[in-house]
Amino acid sequence: MVCHCVQITEEQLVTAVATLELRTICDVRRLTGAGEGCNACHRKIQTYLDAYSSSSSPDICSAR
Repeated sequence: MVCHCVQITEEQLVTAVATLELRTICDVRRLTGAGEGCNACHRKIQTYLDAYSSSSSPDICSAR
Protein backbone atom coordinates (compact mmCIF):
# COMPACT_ATOMS: atom_id res chain seq x y z
CA MET A 1 0.00 0.00 0.00
CA VAL A 2 1.46 3.34 -1.02
CA CYS A 3 -1.31 5.63 0.21
CA HIS A 4 -3.21 4.30 3.18
CA CYS A 5 -5.64 7.23 3.32
CA VAL A 6 -7.25 6.42 -0.03
CA GLN A 7 -6.06 2.82 -0.36
CA ILE A 8 -3.83 3.21 -3.44
CA THR A 9 -1.61 0.20 -4.01
CA GLU A 10 1.84 0.10 -5.57
CA GLU A 11 0.40 -1.57 -8.67
CA GLN A 12 -2.28 1.11 -9.08
CA LEU A 13 0.25 3.91 -8.67
CA VAL A 14 2.83 2.44 -11.05
CA THR A 15 0.14 1.84 -13.67
CA ALA A 16 -1.15 5.39 -13.33
CA VAL A 17 2.33 6.94 -13.50
CA ALA A 18 3.24 4.93 -16.59
CA THR A 19 -0.03 5.12 -18.53
CA LEU A 20 -1.13 8.64 -17.62
CA GLU A 21 2.43 10.01 -17.86
CA LEU A 22 2.25 11.57 -14.39
CA ARG A 23 5.30 13.67 -13.55
CA THR A 24 4.64 15.38 -10.23
CA ILE A 25 3.04 14.66 -6.91
CA CYS A 26 0.40 17.22 -7.89
CA ASP A 27 -0.40 15.10 -10.97
CA VAL A 28 -0.68 11.99 -8.81
CA ARG A 29 -2.93 13.73 -6.29
CA ARG A 30 -5.20 15.17 -8.98
CA LEU A 31 -5.60 11.97 -11.00
CA THR A 32 -5.45 9.19 -8.39
CA GLY A 33 -6.20 10.84 -5.05
CA ALA A 34 -3.01 9.39 -3.56
CA GLY A 35 -1.31 11.92 -1.29
CA GLU A 36 -4.50 13.84 -0.58
CA GLY A 37 -4.90 12.77 3.05
CA CYS A 38 -2.13 13.03 5.62
CA ASN A 39 0.68 13.57 3.03
CA ALA A 40 2.87 10.89 4.67
CA CYS A 41 3.19 9.02 1.37
CA HIS A 42 4.67 11.91 -0.63
CA ARG A 43 8.22 10.56 -0.39
CA LYS A 44 7.05 7.13 -1.55
CA ILE A 45 5.13 8.67 -4.41
CA GLN A 46 8.20 10.67 -5.46
CA THR A 47 10.25 7.46 -5.45
CA TYR A 48 7.77 5.86 -7.87
CA LEU A 49 7.75 8.97 -10.04
CA ASP A 50 11.54 8.90 -10.20
CA ALA A 51 11.52 5.24 -11.19
CA TYR A 52 8.56 5.07 -13.59
CA SER A 53 7.94 8.53 -15.01
CA SER A 54 9.60 9.58 -18.23
CA SER A 55 10.38 12.97 -16.70
CA SER A 56 9.69 13.62 -13.05
CA SER A 57 9.91 16.76 -10.96
CA PRO A 58 10.43 16.86 -7.18
CA ASP A 59 7.73 19.52 -6.79
CA ILE A 60 5.45 18.81 -3.87
CA CYS A 61 1.93 20.15 -4.12
CA SER A 62 0.69 21.25 -0.71
CA ALA A 63 -2.52 22.90 -1.90
CA ARG A 64 -5.65 20.99 -1.03
